[in-house]
Amino acid sequence: MDNRSPDQEPKPGATACEEADARPSTGSTPQRSETPDVPKHAEIPPPPSIGETQDSAGQKGRASSAVEGDRPLTDAGSDHPARSGGQKPRSDRSLVSQGFSALVWPLRFLGRSLSSGIRRLFVIRKEIHTLESLLLGLLCVATCFGLWWWATAGQGEERMLSPAELPSPAETFGSFKSLWFDRALTRNLYASLRRVILGFGLAAAVGIPIGVLAGCFRRVQSFFAPLTVFGRNIPIAALIPLTFSLFGIQEMQKIMFIFIACVAFIISDTAHNIASIDQRYIDTAYTLGARRKDIVLKVLVPLSMPDIVSSLRVLFGLAFGYIMLAELVKLGGESGGLGDIIMISQRRGKKEHILLVLLIIPLVAMALDRILLEIQRQLYPHRYGGAGILHRLGRLIANGWEDLTGFFRRGSSHLLFAASSAGTPGANPSTSTLPPALPRPADTVREAASPPESAPQTEPAPSPSMDDSEEEKAP
Repeated sequence: MDNRSPDQEPKPGATACEEADARPSTGSTPQRSETPDVPKHAEIPPPPSIGETQDSAGQKGRASSAVEGDRPLTDAGSDHPARSGGQKPRSDRSLVSQGFSALVWPLRFLGRSLSSGIRRLFVIRKEIHTLESLLLGLLCVATCFGLWWWATAGQGEERMLSPAELPSPAETFGSFKSLWFDRALTRNLYASLRRVILGFGLAAAVGIPIGVLAGCFRRVQSFFAPLTVFGRNIPIAALIPLTFSLFGIQEMQKIMFIFIACVAFIISDTAHNIASIDQRYIDTAYTLGARRKDIVLKVLVPLSMPDIVSSLRVLFGLAFGYIMLAELVKLGGESGGLGDIIMISQRRGKKEHILLVLLIIPLVAMALDRILLEIQRQLYPHRYGGAGILHRLGRLIANGWEDLTGFFRRGSSHLLFAASSAGTPGANPSTSTLPPALPRPADTVREAASPPESAPQTEPAPSPSMDDSEEEKAP
């Protein structure tokens, strides 16, 4: 506390020296400053850089802001903190942020759960259960029917699509009775199936052998390449006038239309499947002494038949779709088929029958595809996992045919040997041995390649002397 008298108070305009003179003297000698002298050769630190200056300024600012933040708020116009209660009020912004975070957290958790579930559902090439696959297919069908019902819901002008444009599901299925009885649905369906089976069967009977030859021999493939390219790329509808002029408008025209539409695809797919067999199988067969015919019939064809049957199953559905074009013309009282029902319904304005036929065709095609798939599984269980009933039956028939042909071959050789033995005097057919079995091609090749063995040399028998001949003549 300053004990200066009023007379010793410094004047308002006094300088530092006058203020020092006005101070009372204590009578003591001035004390030396305790600050140590800096040596002459002391190292002076370099001035701080710009970055360090900014860091120190930032630290000071943060420290000052922290101190000011700890200081209690005061009322407006007052510096005393007690008037404000000594507590910091919570702002509206903090309350809004806390409420927003409490609302966002469940949504964020739900989004993460959905994303992880979607990642688990859509794993690339993950196998699913058969029941799940069936349910997903039914869900797709229900979705399509739901969209159909929504587009045709209502009466008259209230509908999105008028009855002339698209009938409702109820109107479509309500006309099934007239389609079954009045339009002879079963008879026309049988006629279409018969035409497809005959035409496609003829195409398979011609296309598979040509495809096998084209896959085995490059010259055959080059010879048939223009026809296969032409048949695969020509518009199918352009063949209708050609088949009319070549085969007339009767039943043969419809069958040949299916044949021409499918044979090029069958040749191309069969040749591709034969050519895709690895070369090592052919080299192994040649090493074992197989002939060219054996390699084609016993190596290439059996290895490629699962793929050939699979492509035939796909192409059969394609042929069933072409039947609509083949049945554009109906002659006399023959059954026009499903295509004829569509054409007549279009002329009469019966859109319900058209929709019903369009629904029946995929159902029949899917049923046929399931039947062909089951046959394929039974023929090739090692490839498609079936029970293999038809595979075992086919092997039994093939083995029986080989045994039968071998029996007749051995029987004919036995008859020839018996006839030759009967012509030899003094031969007993009952005690004669059977002829040796014919050598295999591999043994023949090895014997032809091996050098001939030299015949064993035998010593000549000594000629009889005169004494021996005289002794033999003596009695």
